[in-house]
Amino acid sequence: AGLEHGYGLGMFADVEGKTILFGHDGGIEGFTSYYGYSREHGIGGVVLLNAENARPAIRAIVRESVSFLLRNQTPSSPPPATSRPDLDQYTGYYADEAPRNEVLRFLAYLLGGITLSAGPDGLVEEHWLEEPRPLIPAGPGKFRLESDLAASRILFNDPLLAVPVYASAMSYHVRTSPWPHRLVLAVLTLCILLFLSTPVYGAIWFWRWLRGRQRPL
Repeated sequence: AGLEHGYGLGMFADVEGKTILFGHDGGIEGFTSYYGYSREHGIGGVVLLNAENARPAIRAIVRESVSFLLRNQTPSSPPPATSRPDLDQYTGYYADEAPRNEVLRFLAYLLGGITLSAGPDGLVEEHWLEEPRPLIPAGPGKFRLESDLAASRILFNDPLLAVPVYASAMSYHVRTSPWPHRLVLAVLTLCILLFLSTPVYGAIWFWRWLRGRQRPL
């Protein structure tokens, strides 16, 4: 797809301090590691921590290191927005068709959907758990976030499904009707509310039962 930002060939391409860093991270129990480099600026490094779940600490170290190494260099600039194409064909609801955890696919089906709507300069990505994010056109079928230095998302028509697909480095969404998802979510919400109301109705019934036993014959 020609994306320079995201994940491919076992490598991430992250934006850090207005610079694209290529690399990867990982870890096991009691150990976390990261390596990254910038071809553009000729810098790179490795971070090793003898702690698990230490990605926030690693990101902080990488951020400070990049800021120090590039203190005398001009940061990269994102590409200018291209002319606004006809984006109405891509608006709509997109369901997550490739969740990272198959065990949680049902939750991804209910909660992982994304809505794309037309904005003043491109598209707007909306998810119920996040703030809306503008998508800036960066080429035919390519888009980037405001913080990205290159296209990080693509939109294309799947020739087999005959529907638009919205994909990024870590997600694959297919446009579909939102109503089946909303109906299932509404029924599930109703079931949860009924389940939570059981103790209340039980307490009321028990109180009425006690009052009935206390009535004089």
